[in-house]
Amino acid sequence: TTAQLLAPFCPFLADELYVALTGEESVHLTDWPGACGAPSSAPAAAVIEQMAAARRLVGLGRAARSEARARVRQPLRRAMLLHPGIDLDDEVRREVADELNVKALEEVSSLAELMTWQVVPNFRALGPRLGPRVNKVKAALAGADGAEVRRQLETQGWVEVAGERLGPGDVEVRAGHHEELALAQDGGWAVALDLELDDDLEREGTARELIRGLNDLRKRLDLALTDRVAVRIASAGPRVTAAVEAHGEWIAAEVLATILVLGDVDGGHDLEVDGEHLVVSLRVTG
Repeated sequence: TTAQLLAPFCPFLADELYVALTGEESVHLTDWPGACGAPSSAPAAAVIEQMAAARRLVGLGRAARSEARARVRQPLRRAMLLHPGIDLDDEVRREVADELNVKALEEVSSLAELMTWQVVPNFRALGPRLGPRVNKVKAALAGADGAEVRRQLETQGWVEVAGERLGPGDVEVRAGHHEELALAQDGGWAVALDLELDDDLEREGTARELIRGLNDLRKRLDLALTDRVAVRIASAGPRVTAAVEAHGEWIAAEVLATILVLGDVDGGHDLEVDGEHLVVSLRVTG
């Protein structure tokens, strides 16, 4: 055959093509490529360090989500990352954001940025010195920015409150967690997830839950992976209705639906999605 006749000449043809395309002396004189197409000189240690950092941050983020009882499929607006001593490259950042199901990543330089700070008077120190004026100091501290008071105490050693100069021994600084953040930390590393949800995030979260429910239904009905279906959803509540209206095309693509509509059905399967009971008709179309 032609292939058999040309086989002995293939190595020479390959080398000639390589030289013509690259201008180099020979393919046989070049270095082997590194893993995944990376050049052989790529620093493997740096890649390993990046992957280790990604795993550590993802682990912390998942722990924070679990502690806050936030659903895995609910997208969140942002994750705030503290990872001293290492800069994450763009590819690793995308992977971390995807694994944590967040829209954006923000870097912080210290754990203090992830905490709330409350400053209260040390009455043992201030009472004898200020007498009744300590009540004014207490009221002023209650309305002050605790983080700023703490910063001034650390940088200049004192802070002026209600006309009184206070030092570190005159107040007590108490740390707490932001109510809207889920925080996990380990050895100077930390991840804080922003738990505040807007309408767009809630709709996307419900859409993800609906996709899971419909794909589980496909499995229960023993459909082939490539089967196209027509889906009708009845008895949808406001959450599912809003999710389908906003993300119908995406939901249909994820469940291989040629038709995805809200409306009455004549019989169907019960589904529970985001606290709402649905009746779903799912019919194979091809």
